[in-house]
Amino acid sequence: MPNKDRPNVVVICIDTLRSDHLSCYGFKHKTSPNIDKIASEGVLVYDMLSPAIPTHPGHTNMFTGVDYIRHQIVQQGSTIDLDEDIKTLPEILQSEGYYTAAADNLGRWFSRGYDRYDGYSWEQESTDVWRKGEGVNAAIMPILDDVAGRDEPFYCFFHYWDPHTPYLPPSPHAGNFYDGDDPKDPDNTSLHQAYNFEPFGNYFRQWMGGVTDSKYVNSLYDAEIAYCDECLAKVFARMDELELMENTLLVITSDHGEELDEHGLWYDHHGLYETNMRVPLIMKMPDVLPEGQRLEGLATLMDLTPTVLDLVGLGDHIAEKEMDGRNLVPYINDDKEIDVDVVYIVENSWQRKRGIRTKKWKYFEAVETPDLHNRPPVELYDLEADPEENINLAEENPDICQEMHDMYVEWLEKRMEETGNADPQTYQGITLRRVGSMSMAVPTDMKLDDGIDDDDRGKMKGYKREE
Repeated sequence: MPNKDRPNVVVICIDTLRSDHLSCYGFKHKTSPNIDKIASEGVLVYDMLSPAIPTHPGHTNMFTGVDYIRHQIVQQGSTIDLDEDIKTLPEILQSEGYYTAAADNLGRWFSRGYDRYDGYSWEQESTDVWRKGEGVNAAIMPILDDVAGRDEPFYCFFHYWDPHTPYLPPSPHAGNFYDGDDPKDPDNTSLHQAYNFEPFGNYFRQWMGGVTDSKYVNSLYDAEIAYCDECLAKVFARMDELELMENTLLVITSDHGEELDEHGLWYDHHGLYETNMRVPLIMKMPDVLPEGQRLEGLATLMDLTPTVLDLVGLGDHIAEKEMDGRNLVPYINDDKEIDVDVVYIVENSWQRKRGIRTKKWKYFEAVETPDLHNRPPVELYDLEADPEENINLAEENPDICQEMHDMYVEWLEKRMEETGNADPQTYQGITLRRVGSMSMAVPTDMKLDDGIDDDDRGKMKGYKREE
């Protein structure tokens, strides 16, 4: 029977949102006043990391609480489906009597466990404005009315896309954060490399329409955040009107961040740099979570599901489902730093790379060379001295690189033995090597050629190819 006294849960994922561009995380511009208010009323996790890039692996980590060796999802849009034995957060909550609803467009295994799964759309023909957030809100509002009238507790997932390319925010946000003189100054060469990057060049020309100043494009990313924040204000106001905030755990997070004009990767979410890995995690739960707490220490998206389950009184599922993520509730309750020393990281999108993130060091190595951007095959950064990861120390520190490599291999072999699964990067390649137009920019229910032959597919344990 449903337990009416159980807290409700609302998880909001703002796709492609790097935490360092939110004002509550210290950004120089006031991009997120409404998110900031939620953060001031709850808990903000400072070093929240997405250990598997990009969207499909990131969301799979988020909603299963297990690592990529166990769930095997490392490609974007692969034909591989998530093993049905690995239960997702909505499936677990649904089995415990929750009414589950989503406004989302990922489809596939991300739609499992929902009583109501509503898609959305927005006008995408324009090269001036895409009102993504308003399209998502149009799907959210009927869901809020629906859950408000039910006796059972509810779980909702709302998925926004505003900071994802193309950045085409509506006024008054567009241009608000630009401090230059002329976005199309013919003497500005800061975007020449981007336009000449063959896999993205046509897309950039279609989207950017002759803009020459990369700082202007960066400002549009910030404007998209501000626009999404404004859309969220309407959702929060409606939740207040329906008296849904009082007994609800509200979570705001993202699946990964975004490269802007750093590292020469140009306006997409590939690369294992902090720009892509650091995402927000903000949680508000009146009378349960402390107000204004800032939680320090390394956390990952795998921690979200076990933390949510504990907060709603279903912590017994954490051990039962053999989750690799860490329950953050004890750290919140004791107001102590998360005692994680190492996070194992992977990318299998535009580059195939893997490595280690500690509090001081970031190490990653290429599985496939050369990559599309001709980045070095081994990279090592001292995050304390060089937080923007501009100085590759790999050649000067071969001993540290070897130590990090050995740590990764030891962990990988251990996880393969524990799970009975293969290393997914040995048989999964890159599914997408070009974005030619804006119509490809925002993925919906993607299935791409994953490049896996039948012999290699036999290495998978319990996974199937969708027809």
